[in-house]
Amino acid sequence: MTCDKKTAAKSFKAFVRASGDVDTLVDLGSDVGLNADDIRSVLSQGTYAADVQADIDQARAYGISGVPFFVIDGRYGISGAQSPDSFAAGLTQAAGDRVAPL
Repeated sequence: MTCDKKTAAKSFKAFVRASGDVDTLVDLGSDVGLNADDIRSVLSQGTYAADVQADIDQARAYGISGVPFFVIDGRYGISGAQSPDSFAAGLTQAAGDRVAPL
């Protein structure tokens, strides 16, 4: 499953509103064009549960305790709502510090 910015925004709102209610999540996912049966299947089978847990574990390892938080290249973090200039600076620094493969 992939999604655009509109879908991602609605999904975030859904998460906050639904608090784990499958029917609400299915309704909201359907509203943005996802297949209701696929949503139910993914949620009931825990299709992405291991991926989500791995993300949670990685966030804890980084010391992340709030959102939004962005990790760039696994080495740099940007916490909170930041300006586009802050993101550009972080991306530029990460690119500049990157070691070329041998």
